[in-house]
Amino acid sequence: MPFALNDVIGWSDSVFCTPTALAAISGRNPAEIGRLLAQCAVERGEYILDALRPDYNINDWLRAVRMLGGEWREIENFSKAPFSSRPTISEWMSNRRGDVLCLVHCDEDGAKGHVFATNGSDVVDTYTRGRKMKFSTPDPDFQAMRVKHVFHVV
Repeated sequence: MPFALNDVIGWSDSVFCTPTALAAISGRNPAEIGRLLAQCAVERGEYILDALRPDYNINDWLRAVRMLGGEWREIENFSKAPFSSRPTISEWMSNRRGDVLCLVHCDEDGAKGHVFATNGSDVVDTYTRGRKMKFSTPDPDFQAMRVKHVFHVV
């Protein structure tokens, strides 16, 4: 199945970042993604509900990409860099080159995490309400975050 960045069908205010990002690249709806993430958690030995949640294990959503028929490759890893030297979302987006479909994992120095989908200068995120839009600036809730991992998805 080819992956592409699209509007999320069936997005609502109750859909968090991981289901938004995975639905945006796969064309699936958030409920399907929630069921898939729950299945991935079980395979890892953890039971979670199918209900959409704000916190998913990174291993579950990377596994979900493969279960959706795709592959991912980590193309940038800032996890070992001091938090203050990692790029902000705006810095990272302004330095992007080319059209490559990516899942971008960010955090607030090991605290609250976030993931969004991007291709070129387009982004789909919770603050875009599941819509594909040109990136301008992150939501104020995400401005303190810095990029930790970037995964190319095919």
